[in-house]
Amino acid sequence: RFNQLTILQNGMVTICLLALFYFFNKKEFSSYLLGLYISSIVTFLLSLKSIMPFIQFTPFQGFASVVSQTLKFGSYVQIGNIVQLMNYRLSYYILEKFSGTAAVGVFSTGTSIAESLWLVSKSLATVQYANISNSTDKSHSVKLSLLFLKISLIAVLALVLPLVFLPAGFYQFILGNDFGTIPVVIYFLSAGIIFFALSNILSHYFSGIGKHYINTISSAIGLVITVFGGFILIPAYGLKGAAITATFSYIVITIYQWVIFKKETNAKLSDLIPKKNDFHLLKYHFKVFLN
Repeated sequence: RFNQLTILQNGMVTICLLALFYFFNKKEFSSYLLGLYISSIVTFLLSLKSIMPFIQFTPFQGFASVVSQTLKFGSYVQIGNIVQLMNYRLSYYILEKFSGTAAVGVFSTGTSIAESLWLVSKSLATVQYANISNSTDKSHSVKLSLLFLKISLIAVLALVLPLVFLPAGFYQFILGNDFGTIPVVIYFLSAGIIFFALSNILSHYFSGIGKHYINTISSAIGLVITVFGGFILIPAYGLKGAAITATFSYIVITIYQWVIFKKETNAKLSDLIPKKNDFHLLKYHFKVFLN
């Protein structure tokens, strides 16, 4: 249902834009905002309808404890989200300062294309989080996370390699002549994209077991690298420097999370090598998720 509503929201934004652009001749930025409002409201109402059968009204017993835990965990999550958002986008402002808005346009487009490769790991992470947060079996949570790490790694490698070798002419044909340098952005982002696909799974493991602060710390580490790398590499190398900065940040975030994951679970790098048993485990979980 989550995936259906996500697709619906994006589809509605597109339909609203097309209608406002071509039928009402409103080729303005406000048309996008209007489409965003309409799609968000509709999907919110449909989400509410879907979740209503699961809502149970209970007495306010232990209310103070619930509020305390909500503030505790919520603070870590929100601070982590803010820091990670800054980590994603700070390079844009640094790039604009030293290379101009045109470079930002190319970099943001290249980044969006590269980040779309996280679709598989993000989809798996949604299922992973729901499964782990409702489980008390640590062994099961670790096995599931390792399985999803392998799938994410294989999927992102299969997707990123063709993207790296697409010629500049392809992007110019689709997006225009000004976007011929997008392959440079994608090339220097590719390693970071691969690592961060793994980070998506590791992040949801820590969230699922209630250790949100680990993700907050990893985001803060990544932001420090973005700040220092951005002001050193972007003035010197422009688009290439912005992509390298992001890659360094993503790699360090993932390494930090893996070190903590390894320490807590005794996992090894060799556990990321696909094994025959993984297919049977995946088949089992697929049946469970369908039911």
